[in-house]
Amino acid sequence: MRNIPVQDCGDGFTRADNGCFGKGPVAKTAAYTILSGQPGTIFSNAGASGEVVFTLPLPKAGMWFAFFKSVAAQNLVVKATSAAKINAGTAGQVYKNITSEVGTCTLFSDGVDWFVAAEKGTWANAAS
Repeated sequence: MRNIPVQDCGDGFTRADNGCFGKGPVAKTAAYTILSGQPGTIFSNAGASGEVVFTLPLPKAGMWFAFFKSVAAQNLVVKATSAAKINAGTAGQVYKNITSEVGTCTLFSDGVDWFVAAEKGTWANAAS
């Protein structure tokens, strides 16, 4: 039997600890393009005074990111690059928390598109 360390993420979920959870979410208060060298990072909109758009890197099989909408009054939006889709939506659409509540969303890639692995709150595909 193998022991896998886990982390209580404070959002109602417990996840495997891959080393990035100990640092907590990376807060961004303005639009941010995620680098391909940041897989497994948790991002938040902590401190934002307006909508924050996170642009995903090109899809790569096994790559994943998590998003924590910590400022309920501000939208957190996730956008795919080029023709990639999020959660079987239309290419060019974004994925966002559509209510004024705190929420989380974890996305992973199959190498072509992005898919929702877990979410808490109300998220949906929307026009960008």
